[in-house]
Amino acid sequence: MYYRAARKKALSNGDIFHIAALLFRRGKLVTIGVNSVSTRSNFFRFYTSTDPHHKNGSSCLAHAEMMALEFANPGDELRVVRWRRDNGERSVAKPCVHCQRRIDNIGGIKVYYTNSDGEWAKL
Repeated sequence: MYYRAARKKALSNGDIFHIAALLFRRGKLVTIGVNSVSTRSNFFRFYTSTDPHHKNGSSCLAHAEMMALEFANPGDELRVVRWRRDNGERSVAKPCVHCQRRIDNIGGIKVYYTNSDGEWAKL
């Protein structure tokens, strides 16, 4: 149920990466973060890219994890999943070093992500 909503949000985010981060607290969904263009300076990172979807060769992308972690508490569970734009299948969504740092700073968060086979892996 939650993953269907997350997939729909991620696939309609208007960017080339379709990633959702689902934050759970005591088994209940708190929020779904998706990667997106954002003006919130503490949540975005700049990337250089040759992808034609990125204007001027760069992208300002708020990571799904960062959007969800805004509401996180120690003891929460974060599940990060990516859907491929070409076939809609799950793909690798391991949090980057910056997201991992934020996770560590909050502390006590269990993190799962989809690996290159689309299966869940623990961080």
